Amino acid sequence: MKYFWLIGFAAIWVTGCAPADKMTVTAGQPPPQSNAAPSEKSVARQAIEGFTGKTSVDAGQRTKAKIKDINKQRRQNFEEIPP
Repeated sequence: MKYFWLIGFAAIWVTGCAPADKMTVTAGQPPPQSNAAPSEKSVARQAIEGFTGKTSVDAGQRTKAKIKDINKQRRQNFEEIPP
């Protein structure tokens, strides 16, 4: 009985993790297909990746790639300017 509330809270939290854009369908769009695309992640996978920190690592890698692209563009801009 002691852990009943904790388990209930965790169950409610996991079931409510769907992104808001997947919950709404406009009148012009057909309903979403039941077969998910391979790139879409299940709620369980998103929760596991969130608990393990994989999402933070992926976000850091994307940010690092953006910074490298910006630095590359800055170097090209400096090379174009005559001394």
